[in-house]
Amino acid sequence: MDKRLIFGQIGETSQIIVHKNKKYSKYLKISSIDCIFATGNGFCDIKHIHDMKQIEVVAAIIHDDQGRIFATQRGYGDMKDGWEFPGGKMEPGESPEEALKREIWEELETRIVVERLEQTVEWDYPKFHLTMHCFWCSIESGGLTLKEHEAAKWLNKEQLNSVDWLPADRTIIEQIKAIML
Repeated sequence: MDKRLIFGQIGETSQIIVHKNKKYSKYLKISSIDCIFATGNGFCDIKHIHDMKQIEVVAAIIHDDQGRIFATQRGYGDMKDGWEFPGGKMEPGESPEEALKREIWEELETRIVVERLEQTVEWDYPKFHLTMHCFWCSIESGGLTLKEHEAAKWLNKEQLNSVDWLPADRTIIEQIKAIML
């Protein structure tokens, strides 16, 4: 099943094509920024992004002096057991860096140095649109005590694909490999 985003100007007519053994086409007038989600049965659902719940989070790509990256396994929620970079939601008035420092302290009782923004990931999950600001970080102090996650691992470059990353986190793995020792 191929799924495509509609791109164009408001008022234009765009073609939606969904492939599943046959070609299905439909023409739509664009009323806003739309997203197509393939349903797996030869049809597609159109969702308006502005109608989807928007979640903005920060994530720490914590590295050590041995060239490893710290990964955590979620211990709660719909995505329980998926692997991710630790972090969380930004609070009103917080900068991304402030939010990340707060979240890592709350989740891991660790103080970090936020070195640089590595990438901002935009990802559509079925129930919400995620904006995730991913920062390259190092440990200032603390022992990475798991308070919310069920497991954690230090991964070297060759081990990065050994865990089942959540989809949004998975999008930056190749970029991380390129900058690892």
